[in-house]
Amino acid sequence: MNGTLYCQFRDDPERAAYLLDSEVFDARVELRSRAGEVEQRWHLPDDDITTDWVPV
Repeated sequence: MNGTLYCQFRDDPERAAYLLDSEVFDARVELRSRAGEVEQRWHLPDDDITTDWVPV
């Protein structure tokens, strides 16, 4: 099965943790804003990889 699913979990860490622990996602992208700059980092759980924070 191929596809893209976008989920935003703001102020709902329990729901996010439940879905992320279900192992149905190949990757997870986190976004944050610090000092007016938006950054992202990727998590690839199958390969145990987490990137550094990089500008969007």
